Amino acid sequence: MKNVLFVKYNRTRRLEFQISTCVFEEGGKTIVQKKALNEQAIPHIQSLRDKSEQIKKVMNQVHVLIPSIEEGIASYEYIEGNTLQDSLFRVIENKEELLEKIKSVQNKIFDFHSEYLEEFQESKRFIEIFGEAKKIQGMAINPANIDCLFDNFIEKDGVIYCLDCEWVVDCLVPVEYLKYRSVFYFYQRYRMYLEKYMTEDKFLAYFGYTQELADAYFEMEDHYQHYAHGENRQYIYTDNYKKPIKSRDNLGEEGFDLSSFKMLQEKDKDIEHLNELCYIKDNTISDKDKYIQDLEAIIQKMRSNPMYKIGRAPVKAAKTIRGLFQKKNHKLEKIVFPFIEKPQVSIIIPVYNQFDYTYKCLKSILEHTKDVTYEIIIGDDVSTDLTRKLSNYVANVIIKRNNENLGFVRNCNQAAKAARGNYILFLNNDTTVTNNWLKPLVEQMEADERIGLTGSKLVYPNGILQEAGGVIWSNADGWNYGRNDLCDKPEYNYVKEVDYISGAAMMIRSSLWNLIGGFDERFAPAYYEDTDLAFSVRKEGYKVVYQPKSVVIHYEGISNGTDTSDGIKKYQIENKEKFKEKWALDLEKQCKNPNELFIARDRSMNKKIAVFIDRYVPQFDKDAGSKSTLAYIRAFLKMGYQVKFIPEDFKADDVYSVYLEQLGVEVLTGSFYLLNVDKWLMDYGKHIDVVFSNRPYTTFKFLDVLKKSIKGKLIYYGHDLHYKRELLEYSFTRDKSLLAHANHMKQLEYSIMEQADVVYYPSYLEIEEIEKVNSKINAYAIPVFVYDEPRKIQPLDANVRKNLLFVGGFAHEPNVDAVVWFVQEILPKVLCSIPDVVLQVIGSNPPDKIMNLASDHVVIRGFVSEEELEKAYLETRMVVVPLRFGAGMKGKVIEALYYQIPVMTTSVGAQGLLEYHDVMRVEDAANAFANELVHLYQDTNTLNQMSQCMPEYIEKYFSLEAAQKILDHTINQD
Repeated sequence: MKNVLFVKYNRTRRLEFQISTCVFEEGGKTIVQKKALNEQAIPHIQSLRDKSEQIKKVMNQVHVLIPSIEEGIASYEYIEGNTLQDSLFRVIENKEELLEKIKSVQNKIFDFHSEYLEEFQESKRFIEIFGEAKKIQGMAINPANIDCLFDNFIEKDGVIYCLDCEWVVDCLVPVEYLKYRSVFYFYQRYRMYLEKYMTEDKFLAYFGYTQELADAYFEMEDHYQHYAHGENRQYIYTDNYKKPIKSRDNLGEEGFDLSSFKMLQEKDKDIEHLNELCYIKDNTISDKDKYIQDLEAIIQKMRSNPMYKIGRAPVKAAKTIRGLFQKKNHKLEKIVFPFIEKPQVSIIIPVYNQFDYTYKCLKSILEHTKDVTYEIIIGDDVSTDLTRKLSNYVANVIIKRNNENLGFVRNCNQAAKAARGNYILFLNNDTTVTNNWLKPLVEQMEADERIGLTGSKLVYPNGILQEAGGVIWSNADGWNYGRNDLCDKPEYNYVKEVDYISGAAMMIRSSLWNLIGGFDERFAPAYYEDTDLAFSVRKEGYKVVYQPKSVVIHYEGISNGTDTSDGIKKYQIENKEKFKEKWALDLEKQCKNPNELFIARDRSMNKKIAVFIDRYVPQFDKDAGSKSTLAYIRAFLKMGYQVKFIPEDFKADDVYSVYLEQLGVEVLTGSFYLLNVDKWLMDYGKHIDVVFSNRPYTTFKFLDVLKKSIKGKLIYYGHDLHYKRELLEYSFTRDKSLLAHANHMKQLEYSIMEQADVVYYPSYLEIEEIEKVNSKINAYAIPVFVYDEPRKIQPLDANVRKNLLFVGGFAHEPNVDAVVWFVQEILPKVLCSIPDVVLQVIGSNPPDKIMNLASDHVVIRGFVSEEELEKAYLETRMVVVPLRFGAGMKGKVIEALYYQIPVMTTSVGAQGLLEYHDVMRVEDAANAFANELVHLYQDTNTLNQMSQCMPEYIEKYFSLEAAQKILDHTINQD
């Protein structure tokens, strides 16, 4: 039986080239097959062996795979290895290493036997496929494999394999054109990484392609694509920026390693196997040693599968497994808790027997609870096992033993009377807590006084999710959201409002608990009491919030079993009816059924939903663009929106993704959304009120599906007019490639703006420019940064502060030019008057050109933390922003004004700002800049006066209130 790993259908080509590619396992072998999708394409398949044989003779350092042809099917050997594209991607963050490695790879795959090379001459066959050649000269190859892209080669054990030779032509083709294709498509594939330090034109120029030559090869490529696809294709740039790379069918064309699909399948099988192994009933297993061995073997296999590294690592069960089935030994060490006079949290653990679980629970609390003061109150509901002697095994724990069995609800209420903490946390005894489980709950409560009840993410001992907050439907049925799914999925890892929190691990404000009167005892002995409490909390005007950073392992069913027809679990059915009666009016407002799960899971049925899109999760301490994006995410949250975020690269991390998630933003990362984001938008677009899409390339990629899917408005935030910035840079450098790219960017940017409902830029100057080009575009100026309120902490007197500061990321070319210009042209003049002054340069990714400027008077610090940046601002006397080109309002200027530090800048740095003369000085010529800087640096009274004007300036132009007025007006207009 075939186990299909991957299938791709090339139906966008001409009929005679339409084939399918299938990777499958059969009989212990992995096979790659290509098959015609219609009769016209059969000759194309039958030609593949001959084409491969021809190219095998041509290539000097590459082994060409030769297919077998049988009944119109071409079968290839499956090579396990890394594509050259994958190997290059591994060093993509290192510019020099990447460029050298590309050259090395090209030297190998374009090393042809000399007898097949000759000077290029145009032929009729060439014109049919590539169009007329324009001033193209040099060596050419015949036959030529057009598909010499890096993802068509795999390296294994030092041997490079050419995977297939589908596109072989029998005419002279310039070798440089083939090389051009390899680097051109590599740049398109990884543009989001490469453009941080190199424009497309500069990238191509590095490999010897002038603008004229690149344009000529581009026209060849355009003609070739038309030859292959006929009327089924669009213009090549549209292909690159709007291509639906999220579907499984075209990932192969985008360089995705096909072996990943095999890993994904294995991942699913591993999880299924793990679930089977970890099913626990009454903790009785005959062969525990073999059981543990099986569990650890499958976990080790899961850890070695790289598909688990796309998001957070989901397997955290190894420790639990080893300790879960240890032989009972009641010669236990005594657990000694610290005695706290005034605890922040009172942890209440209701127990009835199950001593082993209670002991493990207590031990985990002592081991994993840091930075929060707490007390533990055991509510013993007349246990008959070793729990009666619990005081022999724990110290500094309050044990409240009832005189009679009260049941769960009354036992909790009784134990809570002894609580002294500001918060009361109920924790089942059949749980073990994980590292840092309590602090996030407390921090959440203290950060938002509107939160009344919060709770943990519950997982099974095998690491599979048990609950990420609860959902209550309008018929009072309850759902454990996410049950039996992977706990590391993005939808389970953001802070959100929920209908209820499971009583297995939930925390409430003590004052609110007392106001409500505890658990409603009509739900005694148990069930629906936690749901009722959540509804009561909302009735008092508070929120019920799920905190995913708090993770608790819950051995569900240990205490009360799982059968609802007998024992205490039968009250689950009875209490549902009581709950329906008590909350009938509120239930009418709940979602009706799982078809509405998208809005039920975070109680967004009465909220507007905004989706933000950007290149990557905002790295707000590394670049101004990210900081601006984050400012508007926060603004929409303040306005009551439920916010989702889609990063174009779909990459998660433990810093920036988690930061957004803790704000309450769902961040769509990982392999699932890489493959399915278009479907996600189509499925849930009817709920989306606003899409706030950032930057041209990113927005263009999503534009088609956004226009088709969302019910609400599409906002385009360009950050700056890229073409204006590049035109200004061209005026300094006279680099013609910049001029060509600027013209392309202008077409791209206006194409997006014309399709957007609302367009935002940070400067009124950009809005005026847009108005000149197309007055029908609905464009508005918004603040580049948004502050909740002006900074209250004032800087020290200017007499105390000293030196100069520049802040800016160096993936942005204008910042590189600014620092070089300042150090070489301005600083020497300043040192003549202020010989001891020092310039600090702060910013991520400083290139060698910047690092080489370091001296006694220039300190290159590179990237620093937010705390270090704040300290640098507060210690410097002045900030310099010597920009000579760039577009839009400059975040680094606004940030300096927020910290109340006087700014010396150029007209480019002051671009888009109004009424700035009281807070900064502006000069464009090097001599004038230096003279004004020296004068101002030595006039500390004026500097202090400028600092005093800045809070009012920030409040007027860059406050949350100012931004909200613009957002409300523009989004809500018809």
